[in-house]
Amino acid sequence: MKHGRNPTEASISENKDMVIWESSQWIAMMDRYPIVEGHALILPKKHVSHITDLDEAQSKSMGDAIRQVSLMLKQTYGQGLLVSIKCGKGSARTISHLHIHLIPRKNGDRLWDGNRSRIVLDRTSGFKRLDVTEDELRSEAKKIRGDL
Repeated sequence: MKHGRNPTEASISENKDMVIWESSQWIAMMDRYPIVEGHALILPKKHVSHITDLDEAQSKSMGDAIRQVSLMLKQTYGQGLLVSIKCGKGSARTISHLHIHLIPRKNGDRLWDGNRSRIVLDRTSGFKRLDVTEDELRSEAKKIRGDL
């Protein structure tokens, strides 16, 4: 990635077939390091590093972006959904561009330990991510978009 390039633009241009939804302010795509099947990210098209840096248009449209992608994931995977935003260095995020995790959940998925849910988004936690290929992610994106 070139220095100074918007990370959203770089990620989109390199992974257009992983995009599942788009509006004028936001874009949703498959997470390259998913923790469960269907793990997606929503990113503002305009670079911001923290939720408090969103401009008025981004802020007003964020809820609709989350709702639209959540509906797609619910239709595809059913049951529950974990929505998470990590902002700033203290949140242990690894990317300086604001992004929202949408993680489909269901009873007994790999984030459950007996009767306890294990929520671990930090890669630094040591929780093993799914071992998926980019082709598998593209297939997931097609499934979510409904164009299989």
